[in-house]
Amino acid sequence: MRGELYCETEGRVALSLPERGSYSVREESGYTALDGKAENGTEYVTLTGYKTEDPSALAAFAARELGAFLTRSGTGKVRSVLVTGIGNARVEADSLGPLAAERVKVGETADGVFVFSFVSGVPESTGIPTERIVPAVARLLGVDLLLVLDSLAAVSPERLCRAVQISRGVRPGSGSAVRAGEIKENDAGCPAVTLGVPTAVRGRLSRGGAEAHGFFTLCGIGSEILFHSAALSEAIGLVFGS
Repeated sequence: MRGELYCETEGRVALSLPERGSYSVREESGYTALDGKAENGTEYVTLTGYKTEDPSALAAFAARELGAFLTRSGTGKVRSVLVTGIGNARVEADSLGPLAAERVKVGETADGVFVFSFVSGVPESTGIPTERIVPAVARLLGVDLLLVLDSLAAVSPERLCRAVQISRGVRPGSGSAVRAGEIKENDAGCPAVTLGVPTAVRGRLSRGGAEAHGFFTLCGIGSEILFHSAALSEAIGLVFGS
């Protein structure tokens, strides 16, 4: 396992989809993509095997896969998209969504797509459940696509900050003990897709007789968050022509 872990109990990250059931593996130009369907029927693609020295290289890979995923999921012609960063910007391991959304270029792109960006905040700060405010903003704007950027909970420590996952549907906070409701496409009035990175793993750590419970993440997670937020925001620009 890379580096050391430390406990960060305040973040509430969404649960990533494990590679169970039927899935296929593709190897392309040194990258690995796993296409599958979770046990609840949710389609996903997990991108792994990438290096973390060049965010633009990851952006190109993620953009190609995101574009293909939108086509496969029947999203159709996208004329407007709401990019929403969810998570707690004050907790490093949960700050990927807000940081990436703030870097997205807004306005009309060269391809004629209008891009909106919105950071929802967390219920602990706003008093507004994420699953209520995000669909409301999407429906108010009348967008064709809701693209949610979020931190995910890894299924194993080895996956921390070493995977990008694209999936249909959004369930914020599903990795925490206090589960939030699902962001429903019917409420948003458009398809909803999540683009996330595993940044924490839930568990228990014993060290020197002391025991800690909660979400564990990497020491130095801040640099990983900056790298992935830059890559994901650039990928979105490539997909929609920013």
